[in-house]
Amino acid sequence: MSGMKLSEIALRELLAEHAVLKQLLEELEALPSDVQEIPHNAANMLHELRWRLGNQFESEEKEGYLSEALAIAPNLIAEAERLRQEHGMFLKEVEQLWHWAEERTEVQVAVFRDRYRKFVERYLNHEHHENSLVQNAFDLDVGTGD
Repeated sequence: MSGMKLSEIALRELLAEHAVLKQLLEELEALPSDVQEIPHNAANMLHELRWRLGNQFESEEKEGYLSEALAIAPNLIAEAERLRQEHGMFLKEVEQLWHWAEERTEVQVAVFRDRYRKFVERYLNHEHHENSLVQNAFDLDVGTGD
């Protein structure tokens, strides 16, 4: 164990970033379901989601709390690497949803909604695992700091 301490600030940053993303996901989920085409604002919201996800993933992978957590708890590296490998998949999926929303074709509405719901489910599961990983590292760090 190095002399590093996983800060509560890092943990709070993670949770705050995830809260912003969750709010955006919920706004997209709340779009009207009784329409024959994908609402125009869905494309704008998916563009923002893609941008925010890209920034979050870059932060996690380069300098963020995830690096700090792994310095404290190297036993979590395999789990972190598994989560890191999912990032590209999520970005590609959001890009595809974004392009579908821009096209706004009637045929794709049901497929779009189904794919979006499945994306959200997988992403929230991923997010939960990231939160748990950082919380476990934080707990280990606090527990050994006495």
